[in-house]
Amino acid sequence: MGACGDVDAAARLRAAVAEGEGQAPADAPPVLPALGLADAMAWGRDKVHALWRVQKELVGRVRSLRYFEAVDRAMATGPAAWPARHAVLASCGHAGTLEDLQQWVDRPNSAGNTSK
Repeated sequence: MGACGDVDAAARLRAAVAEGEGQAPADAPPVLPALGLADAMAWGRDKVHALWRVQKELVGRVRSLRYFEAVDRAMATGPAAWPARHAVLASCGHAGTLEDLQQWVDRPNSAGNTSK
């Protein structure tokens, strides 16, 4: 699988792919039906696009989970346990001081910068 832009999601994705490899029974029919070259290429392209959609969904869910875990942690410990001016990015769940997160979001290639 290609890079998905999120280290946590990439680790989960690799684990899911490794778990799924070799799961088909030995007597399973061939995955690729007998097709001409153009049809086989279209079939393969469709499978790749389906995998990209699954990867994108997994990345979104991992980022949402990270955000809600950070919020839950903050609510459980109370504001006194968190550093001053602590913030959590809703788009990905990364946490840090407000100033650090603002610098990160202002970078040209960051996930928070939507002015690309």
